[in-house]
Amino acid sequence: AHPVGTGPYVLKSWVPASKITLEANPAFREVVWNFAPGDDPGDRAIVAAMRGKKMPQVGRIEISVMEEPQSRWLAFQGGELDILEVPGVFAPMALRGDKLAPDLAKRGIYLSRILLPQVTYTAFNMRDPVVGGLAKEKVALRRAIVMAYSNQAEIDIIRKGQAKSLQMPIPPGVAGYSSSYRSSIGLDPAAANKLLDQMGYRRGGDGYRAMPDGTPLLLRYSSQTDATSRDFDELWKKALDSIGIRLAIDKGKFSDQIKAALSCQYQMLNYGWFADYPDGDNFMQLLYGPNTNQSNAACYSSPQYDALYKESQRMRDSPERTQLFERMARQFEADTPWRLGVAPYRSMLVQPRVIGYKAHPVLLGEWIYVDIDAKLR
Repeated sequence: AHPVGTGPYVLKSWVPASKITLEANPAFREVVWNFAPGDDPGDRAIVAAMRGKKMPQVGRIEISVMEEPQSRWLAFQGGELDILEVPGVFAPMALRGDKLAPDLAKRGIYLSRILLPQVTYTAFNMRDPVVGGLAKEKVALRRAIVMAYSNQAEIDIIRKGQAKSLQMPIPPGVAGYSSSYRSSIGLDPAAANKLLDQMGYRRGGDGYRAMPDGTPLLLRYSSQTDATSRDFDELWKKALDSIGIRLAIDKGKFSDQIKAALSCQYQMLNYGWFADYPDGDNFMQLLYGPNTNQSNAACYSSPQYDALYKESQRMRDSPERTQLFERMARQFEADTPWRLGVAPYRSMLVQPRVIGYKAHPVLLGEWIYVDIDAKLR
């Protein structure tokens, strides 16, 4: 194959599951680094070091594929990697809160950290006979499940502090996000138990609940076989045990589970969405009924929500549209097709020889905008 492109780099070689090598495109159009500093205190130093340089400055990029977090961490520590996204398991060693660990700072390593324009969530299949539908008892069941699960425990235990709990389906930093908005659904297992009692989900002698019609209540949760997924399994088991709901965990390949979700053939699945473009529409469309079998993994259909979404599409970014997004978020909470999760932080460690690096919320190939100090290699 001979792909044709006009980008700053061309593919030199690709060893599957090992390494990708890029080389600067000699025919790339002339681009001169000429950005203005933002509010970040480190921006001025980047501007002073990079302004006026022709892009790209780095002639060769090697992207190493390392599946094991420890391998990536040790390679960076040994100076084999110039840039590393901090593996979650090593965040306590690399960071102190949102700051770089002192031992790394002493070596001249620097940190670039941003909150990603991303949402994670647990989707409920709204067409499933157990958890789906908009009948009062079904909404109550989903709401109770959400009230039993601790986002903060997920952030502390699984994500090692590298995430922020979300209040609405639009993450911070995206047009249409409302910083004053607060979800009406919070962690409250006691209230969740009362709600289930009121809606007829009775506990049996073993402590687990039945459906209002007396048939057994069993939730099926789609999970994978990796260590992080096992941690999520434990959090979900603990959450559902606290409200007397029996859980069955179905292990499989995530790719197969996505196909099942988009065909509305599942019950519960952890999912997420990264911004294609930094606008609230890109996230609110995840709940638009006609997008079922596409991006609407919950198979959610609400005439009220859909009408508001159509209205929002006729509006530019404005305070009025943000208020409309807030109304849509309230309708989302009323129906509870998801357990809304977190927005992850992206924490990048950078060797002192790399000049001008700054993590970008959407562009993941920032190497076009950096330089290397060959004297520090």
